[in-house]
This record gives sequence, structure tokens and C-alpha cells, in this order.
Amino acid sequence: MRVSISMQVHLGLLATGLAVAGAAVGGVYLAGAPLSTGIIVYSVLLGLVAVFVPVWILSGSLGRPLELLHQAVAATRRDGDLTREVTAPPASPIAPLATACWPPSTLS
Repeated sequence: MRVSISMQVHLGLLATGLAVAGAAVGGVYLAGAPLSTGIIVYSVLLGLVAVFVPVWILSGSLGRPLELLHQAVAATRRDGDLTREVTAPPASPIAPLATACWPPSTLS
């Protein structure tokens, strides 16, 4: 079974979040403090933040622009319209990719 790159990234971030939670619980344990339910819940929440903040940031800065570019390429392949304009914000990390696919004059 082939796992998509997106799923691999999400699983990697989930593992990172669990590692952060485990490190927090381990640090409390090694410090000799009692492991209360509150400490464990706080550690799990810290791990979830470690997972969801990067996902949220990356999906906004890369995910949406890549999805727009993907839709434009798919539509061009479907109907053969090589004059299609692609919206790629100049500050976007995918702007060089969009420029390589379409001449700058057709980017809006």
C-alpha cells in the first residue's frame, strides 16, 4: 500500500507531537515531581500544539497556493487551454514554480 506524502508528513508531525508529550512527562518524572492527571493532560495539549501549529502554518503558506496551481494544471490538461491565467501571489513560495509553468505575463 502506498502512503501519500501528505499522510507521511501528518504522521511524522503526529509522532513529533507524541515525542514532545513524552518528553514533557519524562522531564516531570525525572525531576521527581508527582505525575498528576493535570501534568499529563498539559503534556498532551503541548504535543497537540506542536503538531497543529506547523500544519496550520504550512497549509496556509503552501497548501492553498499549491492546490490552486494543481487545479490550473489539471484544467489545462483537461481542456488544452494554454492561455489560462494562474493566480499566484508574488510572495508565495510557489511563485517560482508557477512562473516556470506559465510566463509571467499570464500570472495575475
